[in-house]
Amino acid sequence: MATKIVNLTQQNVNRKIKETLKQNSDCEDSQAFTNSELQQKLTTYVLKRVHNCYVAVEPGQETTLEGMINAELQCHQLDGLIRQGMDVLLRTVKRHMLRTIDSSYHDTEPSHWFG
Repeated sequence: MATKIVNLTQQNVNRKIKETLKQNSDCEDSQAFTNSELQQKLTTYVLKRVHNCYVAVEPGQETTLEGMINAELQCHQLDGLIRQGMDVLLRTVKRHMLRTIDSSYHDTEPSHWFG
């Protein structure tokens, strides 16, 4: 059987992101992350900034991985990084939206070329 490499940190980050979004579900910013693409970008943002823990497992042993990584050690770090990532990604999305709105405004504005 082929051995599979599993990122334990990613499982922990995904769980923590879901918890954070659920706790702040009434917040408009959290609602933006119901978009799976934006949620994936948030996961990537956080994973790039923490130490990742990998383990090699045999097929069928994935269920025994629950709790292998000490989540408490990363808890505060993950909270901060998730909130930071949400802020960064939302600013990027808002800037993109403003550029789109601004460019569409200029496309419809009549030319003042001929006075």
